[in-house]
Amino acid sequence: MKQVVRAIGLFLALQLNAPLVMADGIVSNEIASPPILDGVIDEGFWKNAKQITSLSQVWPQVQINKDRNSLISIAHDASNLYVAAQLSIEHEVVANTLQYGKSFTGDDEFIILLDTFASKQNAYWFSVNPNGVKGDGLIVNNNKEIPEWDGVWYAASKVKGGVWTIEMALPFQILSFDPDAPHWGVNIVRKVASTQQEYRWLNVSQDLSYSDPRKFGRLQNLSKLDQGIGLGVRASASLKRSSTGFGTEFDAEPSVDLYYKFTPSLTSAFTFNTDFAGTEADERQLNFGRFNLFLPEKRQFFLQDAGIFEFGNLTKNGRPFFSRKIGLNSDGSPIAVNHGARFSGYGNDWGLGMLSMNTESPNDSSESKQLTVLRGTYHPHQRLRTGFIFTQGDPYSNKSNSTFGFDMDYQDASLPNGQAIQLGAWLQQNDTEGVTGDDAAWGLYAKYPNDLVNLNFEFSELQKNFDPALGFVNRNNIRKYVSENRFRRHFERYGIQLIDTSLNTYIQTNLSNDIETANTYWNYLMFTFDSGDFLQFALEHSEENLREGFNLLSELPIGMGRHRYTRNWVIFNSSKARRWQVNVRWNEGGFYTGSRSSQSIDMNFQPTVNFNLGLKVQSDDISIGGKSLSLNQYALKLDVIPHKNLSWQNFIQYDDLNNRIGLDSRIRWVYKPGFETNLSLSSNFLEPELGVWQKQSEEIALIFSSMWLF
Repeated sequence: MKQVVRAIGLFLALQLNAPLVMADGIVSNEIASPPILDGVIDEGFWKNAKQITSLSQVWPQVQINKDRNSLISIAHDASNLYVAAQLSIEHEVVANTLQYGKSFTGDDEFIILLDTFASKQNAYWFSVNPNGVKGDGLIVNNNKEIPEWDGVWYAASKVKGGVWTIEMALPFQILSFDPDAPHWGVNIVRKVASTQQEYRWLNVSQDLSYSDPRKFGRLQNLSKLDQGIGLGVRASASLKRSSTGFGTEFDAEPSVDLYYKFTPSLTSAFTFNTDFAGTEADERQLNFGRFNLFLPEKRQFFLQDAGIFEFGNLTKNGRPFFSRKIGLNSDGSPIAVNHGARFSGYGNDWGLGMLSMNTESPNDSSESKQLTVLRGTYHPHQRLRTGFIFTQGDPYSNKSNSTFGFDMDYQDASLPNGQAIQLGAWLQQNDTEGVTGDDAAWGLYAKYPNDLVNLNFEFSELQKNFDPALGFVNRNNIRKYVSENRFRRHFERYGIQLIDTSLNTYIQTNLSNDIETANTYWNYLMFTFDSGDFLQFALEHSEENLREGFNLLSELPIGMGRHRYTRNWVIFNSSKARRWQVNVRWNEGGFYTGSRSSQSIDMNFQPTVNFNLGLKVQSDDISIGGKSLSLNQYALKLDVIPHKNLSWQNFIQYDDLNNRIGLDSRIRWVYKPGFETNLSLSSNFLEPELGVWQKQSEEIALIFSSMWLF
């Protein structure tokens, strides 16, 4: 182990002295009066602005400066950054998305990315589709995208006469930046959905994502930028009617979030009487394994600066902080949040995040819980990040619980031929009242994340008493070994763009190195077509060594002992650029001591941009030890979008294991950025006996919210 650490240290020391290449730049034109955002680029100052006059194609093939007919200009006044783009249209325009806040990854897209600290590690991105629908998000640590970040900004778009024009206004009040930085990092990206083409101004490499800030250009001439007094106020009020089997309650609640920028790079947020009513419902999942499922965070307050709390390349098991532990019970039901504070910021070589929330106790509403997480990062070099995390509090018990962690991450994209590598390590120590020893966790990872060859190796150990109360741990007392290896060929014939094959192995042992779980997935053929369709054939081999039996889905007993089985997979995903989409998953084969056949079909039909209908059906037939179980899950989505700022979303779920129907319906009206009204209905029905439906719960909420920047 000492030799490995010494070798890694020598490698880092050599690499940190390697030169960094600075890319090309563009000058922002300072203007006296703002443009009219109407999608028509007719203001006189745009003619004198410096322009990006060519974009290079990166996908499906690299072609330098292929697009020479597009013009992109950048300007600013004291309050806003302005972007104007005039893009030539040579293929069918795809603009299926009209709904505010919905992802439009299957549409044509124009994107500007801004590294406001010139850190070459973090960035904002802002995108527009031909309908003028906006998207935005954060890039953290070079490759982690946080699309849930939501800023207040403005855009207009027009398609006319073979030209697509875009105008954008980005208030400096929504950005954190270094006012003394000589320049910002910037890149421009255009996506053409009908041909699956991607164009970039810089970072012209298939080995790196378009969002990787390490290869951005320079945005210069930014000075005298005004963020106002740095104060933002989000005020909201909710009217709710809640009913259960115990009666009906009416409630009216005000809620206030205050945002203040102490400096252009350090932001604080304070929330009072926080209300999460109207949050999008979780997609229902049946658990076919022994360990708790991981469900994503969907509440905007926790998503806003989520990237700063990412730790050690951990995505699920072993995370020291998981925001769903705050304000939610283990079954997903809400816990009242009384008040809280959040601080976050980035500098050229540092990052800081703090979250402290006061919630009611799930066991006694007269008591409260104070839950805190602190995260800091430091970049001694642009390629190296070190950091720490500290959490304090237990949302579900009265025992004291704290966790401290340290991590480091090294990323280098200057290898020969533009190749990249990533190395990292992390360590956590947990302290739980009444527990002594065996409460640590640590891990290592090495990645070679490139186009033709993509490799990932990970090791982690979670000791038996490691249990961060504000984190996510569904399996401890293990060592985990991960090997993921993907190899690619650019085929470019017969309508096939890419052919991939991969071999992924996941082994988990106890701390005595006895194998408990081993899974190998051989994705022997994966086709990506020119149309954007995808077809995959795979073989899975699994081994489970059970020390004790358990009941699968509380229905089928699984006995102790060693279980080995093999399964076959076929997956087809149609292109997101189509008005109709079909995603099919089929797998069949052994399952513990028996067999399982599973099929799912996810269909989406969109005859116009104003109407969307989706249906997902999954069926599973399981046979183990002479007992059989047939399960069916259904999900229906119906969206009506009269205007890009007005939508009506409906989501109905049912499964015949629990015999439960869930209905979630929401009308959302965003009458201007930052100001919206939501009317939501959430109902759950249970079928205790065939043909008899009983309403378990229902909540109707009307929420008004507005965001003011000063």
